[in-house]
Amino acid sequence: MLRYIIRKREEEEIAVVSGADALPAALTLPAVYDGRPVRVIGAKAFAGRQELKEIRLPDSVDTLEGFAFHNCKSLQSITLHDSVTDYHDGVIRAATALRRIHVTVHRDNYLPVSRMLSDSDATLTFDLALPDGEARLTFPGFLYDFTENTMARVIQFNITGSGMAFRECVSKNGMDYEAYDRLFERALLDGISIISDVAFGRLMCPYRLSERAKDSYETYLRRHGGKILGELIAGEDTEKIRFYAARDLITKEALGSALETAAKQNRTEITALLMAREGALHSGRQNKAMTL
Repeated sequence: MLRYIIRKREEEEIAVVSGADALPAALTLPAVYDGRPVRVIGAKAFAGRQELKEIRLPDSVDTLEGFAFHNCKSLQSITLHDSVTDYHDGVIRAATALRRIHVTVHRDNYLPVSRMLSDSDATLTFDLALPDGEARLTFPGFLYDFTENTMARVIQFNITGSGMAFRECVSKNGMDYEAYDRLFERALLDGISIISDVAFGRLMCPYRLSERAKDSYETYLRRHGGKILGELIAGEDTEKIRFYAARDLITKEALGSALETAAKQNRTEITALLMAREGALHSGRQNKAMTL
């Protein structure tokens, strides 16, 4: 299935993934081939492979060569490690369905995160497995455009969206979580689905999350519960709805509207989750009345 070439690098013989004859939708690469460590995903190794939806790279891989996953239109998820220290141009360029990237961080090396963000202007969510916790960070997309001012004889560059500012929070040496959280208000113009993903990610995996930032995220989710729940129901995102309900962030008004929407769309599991939350709210009001 996979094709390899053997390459001599310094004193080590390594295996380079050069391509594949056939691919499953979900592919896990081995760490060793023919007794040699798999170190490199070769240039254009999987470029244009539309059947590939998910790929997992082993900790042995340290190099992603140019355009390795270029134009993989169906690729939705990549799992890799911070063992990647050499990242060439265009690795994930034109992988238009890619939204989720999982990175295990053992060496405090954020180069693959930084380079993937510079490689794509789309919205990307990174799940980081760290030695002392987990972080889930959504980086909004952005549009980089230019117009020619013929009268002034200059080119004017425009950036739409907050994605570029969010990307500046990460470098190859680390992630500035406080700077990331401070950008929350700036991201409000990117749309409710993106900004709610930012909030959910930070609250669900509160790595280095300050109380002030936590309050800001929770306040936003509480104030906009009706719209957010509508989108979550349409996308059948039970994970976020379950978290939403458990954290007591859904108001009575938003809950009533969401129950009606879920019932109309025949979302049985979601309706059950929301009904359980409604029951808890009702029980809480009864207990409060009895206390008074």
